[in-house]
Amino acid sequence: MLTISIVTHNQLKIMSNLLQNIFENTDFHLIITINISEDETILSNYPSNRFSIVRNQKPLGFTKNHNNAFKLCKTEYFLILNPDVKIENNLINNILSEMIKNNLSVLSPIAKSNNGEVMDNARRYPKIFTPILRLISNRYKTDYEFKKKNNYRVDWISGMFIMIKSNVFLKLSGFDERFFLYYDDVDLCRRANDSGYNVYLTNKYSVVHEGNRLSKKSFKYLLIHLSSLLKYHLKHGL
Repeated sequence: MLTISIVTHNQLKIMSNLLQNIFENTDFHLIITINISEDETILSNYPSNRFSIVRNQKPLGFTKNHNNAFKLCKTEYFLILNPDVKIENNLINNILSEMIKNNLSVLSPIAKSNNGEVMDNARRYPKIFTPILRLISNRYKTDYEFKKKNNYRVDWISGMFIMIKSNVFLKLSGFDERFFLYYDDVDLCRRANDSGYNVYLTNKYSVVHEGNRLSKKSFKYLLIHLSSLLKYHLKHGL
């Protein structure tokens, strides 16, 4: 029914609660991509038939890693999940049920901070200056108002949690691997919407995800962010 893809960059040590939730509350198969070599001891705590491991000889980008994981997917639905999200109870099952019940192609729960503030994992398509203004203003709130518990059609959702029909991901040829990091999720969602596979966010359920904001902390990641921004606008226009 569903395959889950998680890429870890020496993050297995922070994933114990996430892994426990997946293995205790679902019966779905998990693909873990080890992007850089790390201690895998924690994985011995879980049934080996419930997960597969992909070990990279050298670090790959977000897009390549999840596209490679999708090659192992044999289920109707595919979940792209960040290692640093916090989920509770039957969230993954609930999101899958919501997709099936409403025949949705792409869906994410709303993201909240550790203190319950609604985060920005659903946004409108960026303009050329949007990321710069966000960085300067330090504004990371969603572009939408979610007044009722419902499913909302949005422009794009963050790659930290994207549940998508496998046939849709295949028809879209997955992530565009020209994006190493950043804007890969915007591009995927834009192509989905343009192809008639509408992207939705539901505020019936939530995950906790603060986000690293690496482009604010590292000049290297800022350059990657700006490079991806340029690639996005060259592809989709201003």
